[in-house]
Amino acid sequence: HLSLQSGSSTVLQRMRRGYDAEEYAQIVEKIRDSYGDDAWRVAFTTDIIAGFAGETPEEHRQTMDFMERIGFARVHIFPYSRRSGTLADKMPEQLTNAEKSARAQELIALGRALERRFMERFIGKNETVLIEAEDRGGFMCGYTDSYVRVLTKHGAPNEFVNTIPDSIKMTRLTDAETTIAEGEIPSTKVYEDERVLAFRDIDPQAPVHVLIIPKAHFDSILEADGDTVAYMTQIAKKIAADEGLCEKGFRLVINTGEEGGQSVKHLHMHMLGGRSLQWPPG
Repeated sequence: HLSLQSGSSTVLQRMRRGYDAEEYAQIVEKIRDSYGDDAWRVAFTTDIIAGFAGETPEEHRQTMDFMERIGFARVHIFPYSRRSGTLADKMPEQLTNAEKSARAQELIALGRALERRFMERFIGKNETVLIEAEDRGGFMCGYTDSYVRVLTKHGAPNEFVNTIPDSIKMTRLTDAETTIAEGEIPSTKVYEDERVLAFRDIDPQAPVHVLIIPKAHFDSILEADGDTVAYMTQIAKKIAADEGLCEKGFRLVINTGEEGGQSVKHLHMHMLGGRSLQWPPG
């Protein structure tokens, strides 16, 4: 992870970062070169601030071009937030919140495209995965040594004998959906479009138990934008109607964090119905 903040050297100068975009690129190339034939496997992640004080449309474009040039595997985008008493707060030509939000959305969209592009390099390849968690439904979640997040299942090909959380296994990556490269997941798909995927939980806790996941990656609902969550809810309504749940009701659950019961670090919504659900749930 190499923090960038901006791909524009003039913005970096105003930020007083002590380096420019070209120096950053040279460091990236040196690291890649040190890996020789495996340079394509190296994942660079970074942080970028959108809409810093006085940022021009051209400087914003420079940042987008620089993101493409480096080919980041993951980018964390933050709109610039003014802090009273700082030098940046006193700078002229501050952007409006709407301008900062619009630029942040452009950077987020590009970051997701770059993330998917990086992951697609690994499709069809056998990868070693460090398993970090086992979902109640039998999914195994972990990372490759190139920081590709993988969901797979018990009994995947080339699995080591003792495959438990924190152990190592081999899996053949077969698909790339932003930050989740799927191993072999036995599931029945009930809905899919360009934004979400919904399938039946392989360890259902109700007669109807569907998982709804966004194809864009968010570790949890804490990182997700409101539009994504709203869209997931709209799709949940459609699925509920298709499953005949609307008349008697159903429950939507988004587990968040360790104490919230979230075992896979990719936002997902549970839809449960077809029986009387108790409260509190546990």
